[in-house]
Amino acid sequence: MELGIVYYSMGEYEKAITTHYKNSELGAYDLSLIATSHVALDNLDSAREAAYKSLELESRATAKLYTKFETYKNKAKHQLLQERMITAGLPG
Repeated sequence: MELGIVYYSMGEYEKAITTHYKNSELGAYDLSLIATSHVALDNLDSAREAAYKSLELESRATAKLYTKFETYKNKAKHQLLQERMITAGLPG
C-alpha cells in the first residue's frame, strides 16, 4: 500500500493504481486511493467504481477521514487529494 501512495505523490498515477491492485488485502482505503488516481487521469467512471467499492467495504468513510493521516508538507497537495476523493464519489 505505501508504495502506491508514493507513486501517487510523484504523479505516477498508473503505477499507483497497479500497485494498489496488487495488494492481496485490498481495503477501503486502497480503493479510495485507486479512485483518486483515476480522477487524476480523468477516468471518472473508473474513479466512481473504485469509490463505490470503497464505500461498500467501509460505509462511514469520508475524504476528510482518509486525508487526515496523509501529511503532505505542501498543503495544496493535501487539498487536491481530498478534492479528488470527493470528485470520485466519497463523501466530504
